[in-house]
Amino acid sequence: AAGTSRIQALGLILPRERLAATLAETRLPRGAVAILADRQNAIVASTQGDRPAIGSTLDPALVGAISGDVGMFKPFNDEIGKLLIAAYARAPATGYLVVVSVPEAVFAAPFAASLRWLAAIGLPLLLLSLTLAAILSRRLAGALQRLGSDDEWSPRPSFSLREVRDLSERLKRTALRQRQAVAVRERAIADLRVLFDTSPVGVMRADAGGRVYSANDAYLRIVGMSRDDLNQGRIRWDDLTPPEWIARDEAAIAEAFRQGGSTPYQKEYLRPDGTRVPVLVFITLDDKAAGTGTAFAVDLSDWKATDIALARAHEQVRESEARLRLATEAGQVGVFDWNLRTSELQWDERVRTIWALPPDAPVTIEAFYAGLHPDDITRVETIIAASLDPATGGHYEAEFRVIGMIDRVERHITARARVWFANQQAIRMLGTAVEVTVQRQAEAVLARDKAALEQLVRERTDDLQATQAELAHLQRIETLGQLASGIAHDFNNVLQAVQGAASLIERRLDDPERVQRLAQVLSEAATRGSAITRRVLAFSRHSELQTEVLDPTALLASVGEILRHTLGAGIDLRIETDEDLPLLLADRGQLEMVLINLATNARDAMSGAGKLTLAARAELVEREIRVAFAGHHQGDTLAPGRYIRFSVADTGIGMTEDVLARVTEPFFTTKPVGKGTGLGLAMVRRFAERSGGALMIQSVPAVGTLVTVWLPVSDDAAVVTTRPSEGPRSAVAGRGKRILLVEDEAILRGLVSAQLESAGYVVIPAESGAAALLRLDAGEQVELVISDLSMPGMDGIALMQEVQRRRPGLPAILLTGFVNEDTALTAEKALGGGFFLLRKPVTQLQLLERVAVLLEGAAAWRANLG
Repeated sequence: AAGTSRIQALGLILPRERLAATLAETRLPRGAVAILADRQNAIVASTQGDRPAIGSTLDPALVGAISGDVGMFKPFNDEIGKLLIAAYARAPATGYLVVVSVPEAVFAAPFAASLRWLAAIGLPLLLLSLTLAAILSRRLAGALQRLGSDDEWSPRPSFSLREVRDLSERLKRTALRQRQAVAVRERAIADLRVLFDTSPVGVMRADAGGRVYSANDAYLRIVGMSRDDLNQGRIRWDDLTPPEWIARDEAAIAEAFRQGGSTPYQKEYLRPDGTRVPVLVFITLDDKAAGTGTAFAVDLSDWKATDIALARAHEQVRESEARLRLATEAGQVGVFDWNLRTSELQWDERVRTIWALPPDAPVTIEAFYAGLHPDDITRVETIIAASLDPATGGHYEAEFRVIGMIDRVERHITARARVWFANQQAIRMLGTAVEVTVQRQAEAVLARDKAALEQLVRERTDDLQATQAELAHLQRIETLGQLASGIAHDFNNVLQAVQGAASLIERRLDDPERVQRLAQVLSEAATRGSAITRRVLAFSRHSELQTEVLDPTALLASVGEILRHTLGAGIDLRIETDEDLPLLLADRGQLEMVLINLATNARDAMSGAGKLTLAARAELVEREIRVAFAGHHQGDTLAPGRYIRFSVADTGIGMTEDVLARVTEPFFTTKPVGKGTGLGLAMVRRFAERSGGALMIQSVPAVGTLVTVWLPVSDDAAVVTTRPSEGPRSAVAGRGKRILLVEDEAILRGLVSAQLESAGYVVIPAESGAAALLRLDAGEQVELVISDLSMPGMDGIALMQEVQRRRPGLPAILLTGFVNEDTALTAEKALGGGFFLLRKPVTQLQLLERVAVLLEGAAAWRANLG
């Protein structure tokens, strides 16, 4: 009606349950909570039902932190103290606010992006619902406007909800696409998580306070911390950084605030055990407002170690180069380098100086050869060619002469080089050249001086050896003179036995048994005379040294017999030996001389009156020992083994330690001039050492002296010193064998012939070497030659040489009554074997045994030839 107005109101009510269902459809992370608030910040829906209470107001602190339509809150604690991470989104059309919170324990780097994404993309389901309400409200508002423009009452508008249904279908399809996108995103996040956990690069996240709340295993290994340390909040950025690196970290963080990320830089982490780890660090800023950031760290320990090693190697190379340069300069060593591929040759200044090369002259291989002495070119070319062959190992070494290009001075050069190969081809030669002109000139002078010096030394040595030999001979002659009376006594006894036995044989020819006993006496007398002769020859050094198996008891008894006639009546001589002593291996003559020499020295020390004891004992040495001359003086070494220990003890004046230390020095003597040579004890020691034994001398002044000589026991225990009864072998063994006997002494020639013929041999006698050769030249057939060594005219050695020339392989025996070592060596050298040397007197058994052995050997030799 006129003057009246009508007011119509239209409202749209959305059920709270619909809003809660829309929130529930959103897929949130585990433990997350979504809240919907209106424009007055009153809570209208929650995914946790009535918590917080529907209708209550959001925390003013959260509302005050909202800036813009989409964003994140700083971490905050809920009503029970749990730390939450939250994001928000506001619908522009309706002003409704959606807040999603996640517990910090669940939140990690990948979920921060997910939370923003859910807030920005996942929640439009709610916003679309609100948009639907806005659209409907606009449609309804339009109808109200049309109604308001008509004065008449308009009927209630009717409209279809098809648009609502279409919009609902679109929302469903959009929700499906969003769920699919969420699944893809979650798979991508899972892949990123795997990469995060397995990356060799350390990754960590820290809050504004410096607390590290997320890190992968690589980062924990770098800083030396555990996963438990991380979960308990014990890892802090500032604790990991040494003080000197704090400023660098702050500069990088400031750069990240300005640019979103820092320039990679190097620093060190400090581990709990105090060790430091060099790292390369890159920082990114995640939330400028919250102050959170991510750091990436690469462990540079291996790289640093490599850098240090390389730096050390470079320094060593520099030092080595410096030392080499100093050494080459100090030693005046020149260096050359020859590139065999390009034929380029390089010389340093020292080599150019050696060749006297002009300053502007190029260094070429032609210049090298042009500087060589003409007589050395071919030899050097051969050496170089050999060194360029891979088979030789690539070593070059030569000495040659160089004629200076400018000064024309001849210089001696030694060059050494190494050759490198590639594919069996020489590619480079690097070496040194040293001038040795002064050395070679000095060597030439030294060679001349050396020759003169050697000649002088030879002359002095010959004189010294001659003097020593003469003195040694005098020593022996002196000993022989001291023994002369004893030797004469023994030899007279021998002659008496020979004469007596011969006289009795002449008168008792009709008594064969008596003649046989007298013949035995003659044989024993001859043996005794031979022993006396050998001792005399040994003393005068005119006899060869012959090691043989000896009976020490018998030998000591024999020496005692000689000494009793020579030492004098004032000496009480005693001989002491163990029973059943083992056999001894030594030279009989030399040992007898040693014992007699020691005994005469002892007699002199006792001034002709006192007790002298000669003893022989068996001794076993189980380990190597050194025998002492005095308590402080080391003597000879005695190896383990069995020995006979000979000792000579006297009751004389003794020796002081000073004298004792020098008694074995050649020519040292305490006797007056003309009474001793000083060679006695030196010869005793040399004899002991050569025999495989040792010498010990002990002495106490005014008490006496004990001299001990160890000599080795013979290994051949079956050998005895007594000889079996002599008798010729069976005559059958020699029957028919023809022997040429050469002897200038008629008596001996007849005796030896009789001995051989009694054994069945046929003897062809000859009185000289010339007569023997005439028989051979006449065709006389013989199977053995026996000759005297010393004969007038042609001696035995010359004869045997002629015999071997005429009858090669014919065996021979040389007989001699006087032989020394030089004679034996001369015979061996001249005849080269095939003979045997026997020393007179020779028993029939010795002669027949040697003849049989040589004939058997010759027969075997001929059989092998046949």
